[in-house]
Amino acid sequence: MKKYTRMILAVATGLFMLAGCNFAEEQEVIVSVRSVSLDCSNVEMTVGGSTVLYATVLPENATDKSFEFSSSADSVATVDANGVVTAVAAGTAIITAQSTETIEKDYENKKAICTVTVLDPAKADFISLKQVSEGVWSFDMIPSDMEIVIEYED
Repeated sequence: MKKYTRMILAVATGLFMLAGCNFAEEQEVIVSVRSVSLDCSNVEMTVGGSTVLYATVLPENATDKSFEFSSSADSVATVDANGVVTAVAAGTAIITAQSTETIEKDYENKKAICTVTVLDPAKADFISLKQVSEGVWSFDMIPSDMEIVIEYED
């Protein structure tokens, strides 16, 4: 009888220990950002003008797709969190969109830049046209009394 009691006790102890074990929980798959890109690499603007830069983070299923904009020269051009660039004074500024991801920092292409050249309105003579969204365009022109004729055919 002792033999069977020990076996039952051993099986019961084994089941109790098995029930108390932590099985490997399903791990969350972390997808690292591979690249950040901007919709343009160069922009010409005039003092007081503004434009919007659009950033794309890849892959699309990245775990943390957040990024920040910054300007190398706020005295020339500023940029806000939404990518709105405002021309402050004549000169050149580099606008950077950089991933804020902290995982796998070994990828060097987690940022993109756009060179912004701000022109003095008194010395400029140009029209700058940019598509804002489907069917919507914005433009800057110097001098402001220039005439623009737009013809559209469907």
